[in-house]
Amino acid sequence: MRYDEKQDLFFAASTEDQTSPEALTEFTEGLSAIVEALPTPTSSFLPQKKREPRADLTKAKILIYGPPKIGKSTLASNFPGVWFLATEEGLAWLPVYEPTQITSWEQFLEVCAYIEESRPTAFGDGTPIHTIVIDTVDLLFKMAFDYMCTHLGVASLADLDWGKGWQALSDEFARVICKITRWPYGLVFISHSKEKEIKSGGRKIDRIEPAVMTTGYKIVNALVDLILYCCVNEVAVVDSEGEFTGEVKESRSIRCAPASNIVAGDRSGMLPNEIPLNYTELVKYFPATPNYKEAIKDAKQNQNQE
Repeated sequence: MRYDEKQDLFFAASTEDQTSPEALTEFTEGLSAIVEALPTPTSSFLPQKKREPRADLTKAKILIYGPPKIGKSTLASNFPGVWFLATEEGLAWLPVYEPTQITSWEQFLEVCAYIEESRPTAFGDGTPIHTIVIDTVDLLFKMAFDYMCTHLGVASLADLDWGKGWQALSDEFARVICKITRWPYGLVFISHSKEKEIKSGGRKIDRIEPAVMTTGYKIVNALVDLILYCCVNEVAVVDSEGEFTGEVKESRSIRCAPASNIVAGDRSGMLPNEIPLNYTELVKYFPATPNYKEAIKDAKQNQNQE
């Protein structure tokens, strides 16, 4: 019976004498048939079961920051299938695919439009593209700043009343960054670090945070899953009897958890507070990452050779 016929049955039954058993039966059957035939628009929105937590770095949005030359770009270069969108020089010494140099916000928009439309899946040699790295987001935001000044015809966004210039910049940057976070790739933002004096617990402290301008940082911070701070730790060397030797040993590490004087964070909940500054040490907490087994195997081979 067609849906429209079931509707006819309903209305026909409703106009008859509904006091008789036959009429009531016919009415009930017709009503049931209509309910069964009605679409259930909410069913496609209703979750059917829990999903497993992500364990793949190429599904994450990550902000890596730290002082110059500590190894931020090197860390990102070890991610699977990395495509660098580079706003500054310094990648020539890394074994990566030729970076796409970004020199203006307009050019960045052109690259984004290409990726949005074509969604490339592999490099020219067939290697899959898994991760896009913006190195650095500091300069990218500065390019957006310059673009908005030109677009609005002002020398500085502060020239506009009531913060209209900064709001326009925030809207433009957020519009683009929110869109690229929906791409089917992992996304890594690289930033330098800076110290900022803040008040905490009634006293002033110097907090270490990403160097990207505050407006840009707020947008990126809201979208990323991991904020990783790359740093150098100094540890006093002790002898076999536990006495200080006077020597200091340096080690590089990644801070994954925040502190009163350090910005960091881990939305996944998979990372410890601190790990060595090494891709293998990072990826071992995300076993669904492409080439995971190869990375762990290479790390073990290197340890055996040392």
